Amino acid sequence: MRFPNERVIPIVGLSIAILALLGIGVFSYKNIRKHTTDARRVVHTLSVINELEGILTGVAEAESSLRGFALSHDPRFLRTHGPALRDISQSFKRVRVLLRHDSVHKTALDALEAKLDARLATFKAHLRSVYEHPTEDITVPIQALTLTSQIRTLIREMSNIETHRLKTHSLRTAQQSERTTLTLGFGTLASIVLLLVAFARLNSEIRWRALVQHDLNEKKNLLEAIIGGTSDTIYIKDLQGKYLLINSAGAQALGKAPMDIIGKDDRELMSAETARAVMAQDFTVMHSAEPQTVEETVRVDGVTRVYLSMKAPYRGPHKEVIGLIGISRDVTERRRTEETRVREITFLLEMGEMLQACRTVEESYEVMTQLGPHFFQEQSGAMCLIHASKNIVESQVQWGDAPTLSSSLSFRPEECWSLRRGQPHMYEAGGVHVLCKHITQPISGYSSLCLPLVAHGELLGIFHLVSRGQMPPEIVRRATVVGEQFSMALANLRLRETLRNQSIRDPLTGLFNRRYTEETLDREIRRAEREQSELSVLMLDVDHFKDFNDRFGHAAGDHVLRSLGGILNAQTRGSDIASRMGGEEFLILLPGSGVMHAQQKAEQLRAALHTLDLQHIGRSVGRVTASIGLATYPIHGMSAETLIQAADDALYRAKHAGRDRVAVA
Repeated sequence: MRFPNERVIPIVGLSIAILALLGIGVFSYKNIRKHTTDARRVVHTLSVINELEGILTGVAEAESSLRGFALSHDPRFLRTHGPALRDISQSFKRVRVLLRHDSVHKTALDALEAKLDARLATFKAHLRSVYEHPTEDITVPIQALTLTSQIRTLIREMSNIETHRLKTHSLRTAQQSERTTLTLGFGTLASIVLLLVAFARLNSEIRWRALVQHDLNEKKNLLEAIIGGTSDTIYIKDLQGKYLLINSAGAQALGKAPMDIIGKDDRELMSAETARAVMAQDFTVMHSAEPQTVEETVRVDGVTRVYLSMKAPYRGPHKEVIGLIGISRDVTERRRTEETRVREITFLLEMGEMLQACRTVEESYEVMTQLGPHFFQEQSGAMCLIHASKNIVESQVQWGDAPTLSSSLSFRPEECWSLRRGQPHMYEAGGVHVLCKHITQPISGYSSLCLPLVAHGELLGIFHLVSRGQMPPEIVRRATVVGEQFSMALANLRLRETLRNQSIRDPLTGLFNRRYTEETLDREIRRAEREQSELSVLMLDVDHFKDFNDRFGHAAGDHVLRSLGGILNAQTRGSDIASRMGGEEFLILLPGSGVMHAQQKAEQLRAALHTLDLQHIGRSVGRVTASIGLATYPIHGMSAETLIQAADDALYRAKHAGRDRVAVA
C-alpha cells in the first residue's frame, strides 16, 4: 500500500539527483582549477631546479675543459668551454626570470649572481694564464675553488627550498585529484542510485523495493569486502568489552576463527597483563567519548606484537555510546626497523666520538678493527690507505674472511677504479661490471664495493667491502657514512700529528727542539726522583763549526748539522731524547743511565762522527768531530738548570782540553 506522500518521492529524488550533479560539477570545476594552478607551480619549480642544476653542470663542464686544456694544451678540450660559460649565463638569466617575483630567493639570487660573475672572471683569467704561459703548470687558484664551493652551496640551498615547494605542490595536487576522483565517483554513483530509485518508484512499488534491497545488499557486500579484505584488524565491542564484530585479519592475529571470538572479551583471548592494558584503554575511550590513537603491545600465545590502534566510541540511534569501534595496524616490523635505525645512529655517533677521541692514527685503526665487524656483521672489509710515497695502497684495518682479503693486502693506486674515478665502484655478483685489478682472488658469488676515503679534498685511500651475494643498499649507505667518519678522523689525526711535530721538532735536523727538551727534562727528573733512578745528559758541540761555514758556506754547515742529527737518531734508544738546543749545540737525555753508561754512549757518538765522510757539491768538507760534556742526576745536579749547567761546564773543559773528547762534570 502506498502512502499519499510517496507520490512526491520520485520528484524529490530526481530533484536531489540534479542538485547533487550540479554540486559535483561545481566542486569538480573548482578542484580542477586548483589542480591546474598547482600543476603550473610544479612545472615552475621543476624548471627552477633544472636551471640551477644547469648552472652547476656548466661550472663543472667549464672547469673540466679548462683543466684538460691546461694539462694537455689540446684545443679540442676548449670546444665545450665557451658553450659551458654561455650555458651558465643563460641558465642564470632563466632562473632570474623564473624567480623575479619570489622574495624568498632574492638575497640568494643576488649573491649567486655576484659569485657567478666572479667565477666567470676567474675562468677567463685562468684561460689567459694558460695561453700566456703554455709551458708552466698553471694550477687552479684557491679563489676559484672557493667561489665554486660557494656557488654550489647557494644552489644547494635554493634547490632545497624548491624541492620542499615541489613536495608541497605535488602533495596538494595529489590530494585535490583524490578529492575530485572521490567526489565524481561517489557523487555520480549516488546520483545514479537516486535516479534509479525515482524511476523505479514510478514503475512499481515492488520494483522500487527490489532495487532498494539490491542496493542494500551491494553496500553490505562492499562493507564486508572492505572489512574482510584489509590486513588491518577491524572490530566492534560493547560496553563490557565483548566483541560484537571482528574481521578475518583480526581473528587470525588472535589465532582463532571470527565466530570463536564473538561474545568474548580480551581476557579470554590474550595474556592477563595485555588484556588489562587493552581493556583499560578501551574503557577510557568509551567513558571520554573521544577518539584516541594509541600504541599497544599485545602478547598472544607467547608472541609479542605491536599495534597502532585508532579507537572511537560506537554510538547508537540516539548518539549515546553503546560500545567501541577500533582499527589496529600491525607495526611490529616498522618498530623493529626504527629501533634498528636508532641503534645504528647511536652506534655511529659513538664511533664518531671514539674516533675523535683518538690521540694517534694507530688508535683509530684499533677503533675501526673493533667496531667494523659490529657495523658489517655479514660483510668483510678493509681500510686501505695510500702510503706517503703515493705509489702504494696498504691495508691498515681488516676484518672478515672473504677470499679477496689477505693479511698483506697492498696494491698500486691505479689498480682500483674508485681511486681512478674518485667515486664509489661496485662489482655485483651476477652482474656485468669491471673488476678492480687489486682483487686477484676469485669472488664467484660475492659482491665488492670500493669507496674512496676523502677528507679536506685529499684522497686518503679506499674502504673495501665484500659481501656474499648482492650488496644490500642499506650496507652501501652505512659504508658511506662510516667511510666519511673514518676519513675525517684520520685527516684530523694526521693534521694534529703534523702540527705537534712542527711545534716540538727542529726543522733542519728533525731532532726535538729546545722547548720540548727542557719540558721533558723537568718531567724525567721528577720521575727519576720518584723511582730513585739516575738520569744523564750529554751536551754536544761540533768542533770548529764556524770553519765549515766560513770555508764552504752555510749550506755546508747545514749539511753537517743534518748528518749529525741522523747519527743521533740512529745511535739513541727509543726512550732517549736527542735535541738541538741552538746553533751547533745538541743535548741528549739518557733516562735510567748512570755516569758509566752515559760515558760509553758519549764515546760511541764521538766514534760514529769519525766515520762520517761528508761531501757537499762534490767537495769533501773534512773530518767532523765533537766535544761532549756529561752530567748525571742526582750526582751533578738536582734540577734541570743545574744539570744542564754542569754538562755545559764539562763541555767547555773538553773544549779547553783539546776538543774531540768526552768530559764528565
